[in-house]
Amino acid sequence: MKKKAQLMSHPFTIILTLVLAALIMFFGVSAIINLVKVSSQVDLAAFRTSLQKEVDTYYNLDEGSQKTITLQLPGEVSYVCFVDQSMPIDYSLIPNSKENLVKVITNKNVFPIPEMGQPSLDPINIEHLKPESNPLCIKTANRLVAKITSQGTHVSISQ
Repeated sequence: MKKKAQLMSHPFTIILTLVLAALIMFFGVSAIINLVKVSSQVDLAAFRTSLQKEVDTYYNLDEGSQKTITLQLPGEVSYVCFVDQSMPIDYSLIPNSKENLVKVITNKNVFPIPEMGQPSLDPINIEHLKPESNPLCIKTANRLVAKITSQGTHVSISQ
């Protein structure tokens, strides 16, 4: 026959097990969310490195050399806007209400634009790169497809 103390400890064991399971689930989900964020940052850094490498290659080639590039992007990027800060910019062409970002940050020339309602992503600077129109915003679907052309003094980018 079970003693009364043994009967009282059984519900406590079940409750403790449920609390521990909930904590494990909470920390597991938060770790996965952080991993997805880091993955997105890595994808954006790889995009920046690949784009700079392509621009550097074509900057050093003969004028008129061109190539269509395809670069991977994080899933939350819906547009990539290229601007020439030294020329007048038509801010009305910048999608998803991100024109203030371009107005405020004047030392960058590539702006990954996230889907509407998402937080802004860090803009980047690619040396020797200028858009054919100002700004040039290209719609993306996890990748950027654009044409780069050596102009001698810089590399132009177009759709």
